[in-house]
Amino acid sequence: MLVWCLHLILCVTKQTRETFEAIYLDLSKEPGRCRFAESGLGWKPSTGGDTFTIDKDLVTQAQWSRASRGYEVKILSRSTGIHQLDGFQQEVCRSRVPARAMLSSLGL
Repeated sequence: MLVWCLHLILCVTKQTRETFEAIYLDLSKEPGRCRFAESGLGWKPSTGGDTFTIDKDLVTQAQWSRASRGYEVKILSRSTGIHQLDGFQQEVCRSRVPARAMLSSLGL
């Protein structure tokens, strides 16, 4: 599972970014926008407010699984522990193509 869920953490090319709407951070009640890029990931509440980011060098592990709001990715960070991003659709789950390239980028 780690191989293909890492597609969400980094993208194949340096210029690529992926953004997802209606994603919940750490079981929050407020949805937000989640963006995954080569440098890491970020989440910002839809109504504005504090942005949450994790640098790719701090990501040690990721796990993709079924969740209450669709699918989720749990991310283990060296500095801040486990974070949960919930609300992804099934078609994101099946997007496996770029995963191998990301593994080498993360050193996993």
